[in-house]
Amino acid sequence: MKRNIASLLLIGLAFTFLSTTFAFANEKENEGKKAGALL
Repeated sequence: MKRNIASLLLIGLAFTFLSTTFAFANEKENEGKKAGALL
């Protein structure tokens, strides 16, 4: 049972990390588009 909880926690952590990274990259891309529109 403890192993299940640990693996779930690990999966949750990995998912959080991935979604945060994706959101950050998406934000950077949008910033680039805004800068391109201004130029």
